[in-house]
Amino acid sequence: MEPLVPDIFSALNVPKNDRSCIYSAIGDLLPECAIEGIHADDRSWYGIEIAKCSFRASGVSYPSICDNVKFESMHKCTQELITRPQWWTTYSVSYATVGQLCYEHQLVHKRDAIVGLFDNVTQFEWDNYNRLRRAAEQLDLNQLYFELATQRVMNMSVHITEATNALEAYFNNLLDKIENSIFRNVSDMLNHIDSQIRQTSEASANYSQSAVNDISRALTEMSAGLAMSIHSDYSGLSLVMESLAIDMWEIKQLSQDSTNASLHNWKYISQSHALSQELQQSLSAILHEHEILSEKITNVSLLIPFWIKNLRLLGRLMFIIGPILLLPRQRPALIAGAVLGSMIAIVLWNSAIAPYSFLFMLVIMIPLCVTAGFAALQQHRHRQDRQKRQRKAIVVYKYI
Repeated sequence: MEPLVPDIFSALNVPKNDRSCIYSAIGDLLPECAIEGIHADDRSWYGIEIAKCSFRASGVSYPSICDNVKFESMHKCTQELITRPQWWTTYSVSYATVGQLCYEHQLVHKRDAIVGLFDNVTQFEWDNYNRLRRAAEQLDLNQLYFELATQRVMNMSVHITEATNALEAYFNNLLDKIENSIFRNVSDMLNHIDSQIRQTSEASANYSQSAVNDISRALTEMSAGLAMSIHSDYSGLSLVMESLAIDMWEIKQLSQDSTNASLHNWKYISQSHALSQELQQSLSAILHEHEILSEKITNVSLLIPFWIKNLRLLGRLMFIIGPILLLPRQRPALIAGAVLGSMIAIVLWNSAIAPYSFLFMLVIMIPLCVTAGFAALQQHRHRQDRQKRQRKAIVVYKYI
């Protein structure tokens, strides 16, 4: 608390050994200021307590109604303090000191809140950046896996096509060999039969007709058996050829299905690759927006000390001007305050912070106008009280 009240003791002429009274008086002030500011009645009450500490430290008596003052009797205590200039001056300084203390503590509290918010936003943005970076790395890794899988599928498709062509050539060669072997064996058998028939014809001239008939029957039976054997062998060979043809057709169909599946997988991989590229572009755009937002947050954080410094200067200026404006006959002081505010506004307008000069004009002129209005109200009340006292004095004088 002590760093926030560097000017109280010098302004109130309180020695070091009597500062515990002021610390006790403002013990609950700073928490109220940090949460929701201070109300006018609370400010008057704290001003009375600080003024009593100053009276006690200086050995000056003060109205007894101000002892253990409550909110109900606070207005009466204030009216009693108006009756003496010393009391009213001390109370005015105490009242202004309460506002200055509350204002400076609010600045510190707001600064800590802004810094904490900035730290939270920075941490959130940093975590978001790390998540996006990990997602981008995972996306690059998935894209590499897709490319490797695509290359493997293409290589597999080439190998399947080559194996299918080689198998088809092998079966065609095998069929050619089987056909040539069958025709060659049949030709050899027919030549052998012709040779036997010729030999039999030559021998038939030397035998009798009965022997010729027996031989003819035997040859006929042998020819029939040979024909049946040849027919049976040719039927079996036809079945084998049909089975081989069916197997070849199934192999060709399987190869075609494999090729179609490879093409379908290639289309799917191409679509996935295009989708991954779009996602990568989106992530790049998000990272760019993140960098822009981080730059804006950095610029705002750089402006925070500048704003706090100017607000402190403005608070000290109001701390100096406020008590002067609260004194009676303050019309010249009001004029001087207005002239000073105009000069400050002109200096700010021509300074390096010209983009923010309008805001500073509002920050300076609005407190001056509010203080001037409050001072005018106090002057009006003081004038009414003085008129009442004059009437009472006239009535008493007439009565005497």
